[in-house]
Amino acid sequence: MGPATIATSVAPGPGWRDFWLLSTLMDGSPRNSSILNSSLPLPSARVISQTIHPDKNATSNLTIFVMQFGQFMDHEMVSTPLPIVLQTGQLNDLVAAFSDRILIICKDGGLAAFAANILSCLPHGPTSRLAAISSILSAKYVCTAHTLELNSKSRHISSIPQRTLEELSSAVGSNFGPPSNQTNSSSECFPILFPPNDTNFRGTCMEFLRSQPIRDHNGNIVYPRENQTSSPLTSMPQLYMEHTFCEQVGETTSCQTTECKDCVKRNSSDICHLAGDDRVNELPGLTLLHAIFMRYHNLIASELRTRSPLASSEVIFQQARSVVIAVMQNILYSEWLPIVLGPNVRQDYNLNFHRTLRTEYDENSDPRIFQAFSTAVFRFGHTLIPRSFPLTPTRRVLLRELFFKPFETRENMDSLTEGFLTADSPQDRTQPFDRFIVEEVTGHLFENQQGPREGFDLVALNIQRGRDHGLPPYNAFRQVVGLPKVKSFDDSVLGAAGPRLAQIYAHVDDIDLFSGGLSEAPHDGGLAGETFSRLMALQFQRLKFGDKFFFGHRKAYFGFTTTQYNLVRNITMAHVLCRTTGIKKVQRNVFRIADQELTARRTLKNLTGEAAHVILTCEALQIVSPSLHLHFF
Repeated sequence: MGPATIATSVAPGPGWRDFWLLSTLMDGSPRNSSILNSSLPLPSARVISQTIHPDKNATSNLTIFVMQFGQFMDHEMVSTPLPIVLQTGQLNDLVAAFSDRILIICKDGGLAAFAANILSCLPHGPTSRLAAISSILSAKYVCTAHTLELNSKSRHISSIPQRTLEELSSAVGSNFGPPSNQTNSSSECFPILFPPNDTNFRGTCMEFLRSQPIRDHNGNIVYPRENQTSSPLTSMPQLYMEHTFCEQVGETTSCQTTECKDCVKRNSSDICHLAGDDRVNELPGLTLLHAIFMRYHNLIASELRTRSPLASSEVIFQQARSVVIAVMQNILYSEWLPIVLGPNVRQDYNLNFHRTLRTEYDENSDPRIFQAFSTAVFRFGHTLIPRSFPLTPTRRVLLRELFFKPFETRENMDSLTEGFLTADSPQDRTQPFDRFIVEEVTGHLFENQQGPREGFDLVALNIQRGRDHGLPPYNAFRQVVGLPKVKSFDDSVLGAAGPRLAQIYAHVDDIDLFSGGLSEAPHDGGLAGETFSRLMALQFQRLKFGDKFFFGHRKAYFGFTTTQYNLVRNITMAHVLCRTTGIKKVQRNVFRIADQELTARRTLKNLTGEAAHVILTCEALQIVSPSLHLHFF
């Protein structure tokens, strides 16, 4: 699998990457045994979730936008597949949905419930073929992996023999991409074992599909990659981004719909949204941000067209794209990161912006996403997830009831935005950074409220993903960032989590990075603990200085002048929300709860440093901090 992470070490790794730590995937198998004894297994990821990361009611002074923008940026940079969720009536054409790909189902006795769904999605064929598939899927095995190859071009369907849990656990292989006919791809399964009498889940295990991280940081979440030619979003050279909110876009109305996607439809008028990332329908807040930035692109493109009527659509599109990406980068580094990372950490890693001093591209800085970041560190945001979301002033809905329901965003876009901003109730805010994570995602993640679909445990998936990728344990990364190892479970660094960790881990060096990082107290006035803060800062430093197109660089390939740079620096998330939604009021910094008392006693004339906590009308915001003047672009 290669190195588990990369950093500014002296030793070059495979593919010209430098690295800190070698992966624990020395033979292709995941990390699954104690440092004390290779025959002693690590505790089940599900047991860790229940013991170290239970639900606990708490609140913060931050809006839900902190959590939601973090997830939006995570999806921009990282994509790892989850097990395929099959829901009754939602997969009308499985072959089309998984054309030329391998469908792997890692599941215990629940396979029988999937058979009818899969058969209803397959093209009509010989009865014997369908009967064979039905037989495979109806079999009741314990934690057995089944693999079906579905090729829509040849209409060929074949199965690869199943293997038992013992065989899966000891499987050795180095192929971490899509399996082929020549490879027994059952080794791609790495099921999460349930403890006896699990309070949330039936059966013996949770399905888990092995993966490898992908992605970089270049606006993919808004702008699809060039090779995604099947998406209507990429029918260039169009002036506007087509989208699925059925509203006026330029001079035409655009409304794209999709079939056989993970999206709940109440009736034929409901649609699943298309975007640069296929997780757009996952949560109402995520759908909201996709819509907001697509609308923002179209507004910028429309204004650029007005100023340059003779320019080609391709030129206008690319100009608008460069502006939108720059605005996203500015929001990330100027507003969001200062909340997550403390001032000293940001200073140490040169993450701050300066009005006159611009940065330089560093060709020796590797901007690719390293394993520790994608697999554990940036998943810190899972502790910020609230139990419920304020869809309207009078309607608050549990998260378990909102997965894959984009109609909730379409019908409540402005009220959802206002609910995120005002956070009138403490439960309408981002949860604090700690080791506690709401049961909505540890017992009901992606739960199907309309059928027999059990949910997943997000924490267990995180821990299992780290082991899947051969991620070294928590203590190894503390040493990497210059911190002393935690030498015992009584170490003050672990706080109250220490005794609980001692209950399930055989040795302190076995602690998984995700759980260890969340056990630390917030550091330097930021959200995250010190280990996660330093690892996160390093990743964002590399993304900033290793990106030749970063808008803040003096000689950026985008060619941003000093004037253009300063204009972009003025644009905040508040500006974007005012331009793309129907809200009338907003605080200067949408990630912080507004101070109602401060709002009442301050005036526009003396809005200074503390103005970030003041609610302004969108018109007043424009006076205090003007939006983008596109005649400079």
